[in-house]
Amino acid sequence: MAGRQGSVRVGPVSILVLTIVLCLAVMAVLALTTSRAEESITSRQEASTIEMYANELEGQTFLARLDAALAASPTVAAALDSLDLPEGATFENGVLKVAFEQPGGRRLDIEVSIPNKSGYQVIAWRASTEWNEDDPDVIFWSSS
Repeated sequence: MAGRQGSVRVGPVSILVLTIVLCLAVMAVLALTTSRAEESITSRQEASTIEMYANELEGQTFLARLDAALAASPTVAAALDSLDLPEGATFENGVLKVAFEQPGGRRLDIEVSIPNKSGYQVIAWRASTEWNEDDPDVIFWSSS
């Protein structure tokens, strides 16, 4: 009795395995690309946070020095003269304006009302970031 032997067809199994391998390869490339993008975003966020806290530290340190100078000086003018004011600081109509800026563009602007030597009031405490058009990380699409 001559019977037919059954054989496994290799064609459909090979196509299925090839499709699965290609899908896994594409998913691996996408995972790698996403992880690199996340690393870039995380490092920029880290730098921004460090600069923000550096500005906050400078601002708080300045207010502590201002408080000590006002307590030790007979007048507001004498207290301000004894301080090493940051470049660009102004004192007009009883309002002292100072700014602290980091190399990455983070800026802290402080406005302090000093009516007399007995104390002061913080009017404004603004943190901002300077826009840099040449930064390659902020270009979303090309105009060409």
